[in-house]
Amino acid sequence: MVLIEKVELWIREVAERFAGVNQFYNSAYYEPFANWEEEVWNDLEEYTDECPDEFMERVFADVHSILSEARDEIVWAGQGSASFNRHMDTLIYPEAWKWWNTRRYDIDTDLLPSCRERNQNGEDVFLYEDDENRPPGTLSVPLMRLNVDPGAMVYVGNALASSLHLACDVPAIPNDLSASETVSRILDPNLERNQWQRALVSNRVKHIQSFLRTGNTFFVNPVIIHLDENVNPNLAKVVSDGNNQSILQVNFNNICDNGLLEGSGRPLKLIDGQHRVRGAARSSMGNLLEIPFILIPPTYGPDRAARLFTEINTTSKELDKDHQLFLAYRFGISHHDQDLTMGAYIPEENNHHDRANRMAYLMAAKLSSANSPLSSQIQMLKSNGTTNCVDITKWLKYAKKWFLPGGPYDSNCGFNEDYIEEELENYFSAWISTIGNSWVAHDTPGWNSRTIFQQKTHFRVLLTRFIQIHTITRSRVEDGMLSEGDFRTTLRPLNNLKSGSQEIKSAYLKTSEFYWQCMDAWVTDAIEHGTEYPENQVMARNEKSKPGKGILSAPAPADDWTIVDDPRGNWPSSRPRYLEVKRPSNCHTTLKIQILNGEEVLTGISRKSINSSSADGTYKVPLRAGLIPDGVDEIQVRLEWRNAITPIERVMNIQRPG
Repeated sequence: MVLIEKVELWIREVAERFAGVNQFYNSAYYEPFANWEEEVWNDLEEYTDECPDEFMERVFADVHSILSEARDEIVWAGQGSASFNRHMDTLIYPEAWKWWNTRRYDIDTDLLPSCRERNQNGEDVFLYEDDENRPPGTLSVPLMRLNVDPGAMVYVGNALASSLHLACDVPAIPNDLSASETVSRILDPNLERNQWQRALVSNRVKHIQSFLRTGNTFFVNPVIIHLDENVNPNLAKVVSDGNNQSILQVNFNNICDNGLLEGSGRPLKLIDGQHRVRGAARSSMGNLLEIPFILIPPTYGPDRAARLFTEINTTSKELDKDHQLFLAYRFGISHHDQDLTMGAYIPEENNHHDRANRMAYLMAAKLSSANSPLSSQIQMLKSNGTTNCVDITKWLKYAKKWFLPGGPYDSNCGFNEDYIEEELENYFSAWISTIGNSWVAHDTPGWNSRTIFQQKTHFRVLLTRFIQIHTITRSRVEDGMLSEGDFRTTLRPLNNLKSGSQEIKSAYLKTSEFYWQCMDAWVTDAIEHGTEYPENQVMARNEKSKPGKGILSAPAPADDWTIVDDPRGNWPSSRPRYLEVKRPSNCHTTLKIQILNGEEVLTGISRKSINSSSADGTYKVPLRAGLIPDGVDEIQVRLEWRNAITPIERVMNIQRPG
């Protein structure tokens, strides 16, 4: 259970910070975000003091999906992306509602009884129970000598995360170092030579805490620590036993005083890996998880340690996401990011994203292999070249939904991998047959004249439409595997769509996300309608808002739109009112809204846009009470639908009741 007070604080922080990112606020993705916030506040009314963890996991999954899509799809300019990502790092990761503003931790360790970590005046301190019958312990870690160069040597060992946390300080540059102090250090290299590491990034530490929450993860890459030559050997030293075995000893009884361990008094220095050590020590795994380390002995002075840190952190580069996915799948790695995690599926833990990612990745590999319908058409790694339809990150974004709860291949579907692979082969083969000669196979001439559905943007239509097409086909074919012919029957409305033509590409093949989404909307309506029309009607420019027809036509005239007034009247006197609007066929799914007083735009009275319909298929446009200025007796509600050809708007006048 989670305290409601803690949850409410997190929700307010999420809402306020992301609303402050102007590019996000002015994008189509802000509306579902605002709806998420409104729904969460309503749902929280069911609870009094605490709410279940399962409820918060659903809340998090919803907002994570909205914000992740916004991060990927918005064309960022200036500093908007940096601000957005900073808020994502701070607030959007599993169990962030518990950790994002935490400053106090209980450290589970055998070295100090009842150890509690606090931050006082910017410095970490550790408080423990000062009991003469239970004095602070001594850390003893067996080491192995490792020769790394002629005449050079380091030690290798492993220790509990909590023990390393208590024994190691970080030679960090203060967060509040002024410009003048920085200049002084540059001009005088002898000033504060023991401060050169970057300061701890608390968000990264909390991500690692979250990452370790299940207890099924571990670290393979070692951290690097340094035992400086100036450290008092009564505090820490490397000794040899009678068998010539080297041992690191840290005597906490000599470091601590009257129930207090000051962070700056820790004798070892963390050169690399401070976030792993801090995050692991503060997690529930702190006194269980062993972390490998390399110990640089006192023969290396602080300057050589600083040089090592510089070489590690200036020559390294984060792996590309496709490479991260490759490794995550191959080695079954769990991750705090739901888009990257690929650990083993454990039903009791409801880690459905692990299974969904693994299955979607596996199917991408199978379908892109030789003699498969999408042979070499999915870019699994950047080294695969560019003559393909979709990169693996975009494939995973859409295809994983097929394997999540409620999808056709969720964990309860009862189908094995071979069955799913064959049925998906049938699905994509049906698309290729329907598209015809403008589909260009790998390593064949004509790639530049390929169908629009092989473009990296528009191939997504095949992925987003799968659940709709599978559902319709399954409703018609009750038993057995769906064949290529079964899927082709559902795709019949697309038979006469000339998707390789220059006309289609001129209208729909543009860089904005809007245009592939317009194609997706047209295909959605055509498939739902289910009727095959001749080419002249499909490609017509005068068949407006007729499903399966008029892909090059403008939306229906505004006077033909279906708009239902609120039965109580449209003016929001004391309660909100709602206009019910039906999307004209073949239009983009976003309805844009503007409330006007003549030329003046009135904000807050309604939404700026609505991105999808309600369950009954209508768009409910709110007119909120109490927000129309006094003295304004008439407002104009401007509604706009768009498709790839042109926008169409309608303005409704609403008057204050007399």
